[in-house]
Amino acid sequence: MIYIITCFALRQLYKVLFRYEAHGMENIPRTGSFVMTPNHVSFLDPPAAGAFVRRKLSYIGKPGLFKNRFFGWYMRKIRCIPVKSDSPFSGGMKQIIRDIREGTPVVVFPEGTRGDGASFLEPESGAAYLALKFNIPVIPVYIKGSEKALPRGARFIRRARIKVFYGKPKRYRIPEGADKEDAYRQVSRSIMEEIGKLKDEHGARD
Repeated sequence: MIYIITCFALRQLYKVLFRYEAHGMENIPRTGSFVMTPNHVSFLDPPAAGAFVRRKLSYIGKPGLFKNRFFGWYMRKIRCIPVKSDSPFSGGMKQIIRDIREGTPVVVFPEGTRGDGASFLEPESGAAYLALKFNIPVIPVYIKGSEKALPRGARFIRRARIKVFYGKPKRYRIPEGADKEDAYRQVSRSIMEEIGKLKDEHGARD
C-alpha cells in the first residue's frame, strides 16, 4: 500500500513541478521480469524512471540510503533494496534474485552513481549480471531534464521539464569466447550504448 500511495503522489508531483512526459511505455512488458536500466544524473531519476510504470518494481539502492532507521524502513517499503557495490552478489542481491524469480522487474542504474549529464560513466556489472544470469530482457531508459531540475550538488529543486524515453527490450547472451567477467563488461557497455542511442535520438529535442 505504501508503494502504491508513494507512486500516486509522485506522479502528481512530477506532472505539476516538471511537466513530466513518458515516451515508449508500450515497450514495457506487462508480465515477467526484466531489468530497467536508466542513466543517472539526479536524485530525481528513480521516481522519474519507475513511478509512472503500472507495475511494481524493485530498485537497487546504495546502503548509505538506509542509515537513518525511519528512512531505511520507508525505502524498503517502496521496494528499494540495499546492495553493496563491493559485494554485489550477497546480502540484498539475494532479495533481488528472489524478486526476479517471482517475475518482478528490477531497476538498476548501470552507472552506479550520478554523473554530470555531459557523458555517461563507465558502467558497473550489476545489470548485465542479472540479464545474463536469468535470461531476462533489458529495457534501456534515457532520462532527460532531471540534471536541470536537481543537478548533482544542488540543494533546491528547479522547475524544469523532465522527459523519459523507454527503449525496446533486448536480450543479451554471453559473447563467444568471453569468460563471465569479460561478458559482464561487454554487456554492460552494450547496455550503455543502447541508452546512448536514446539520448542521440531524443536528447536534442525540446
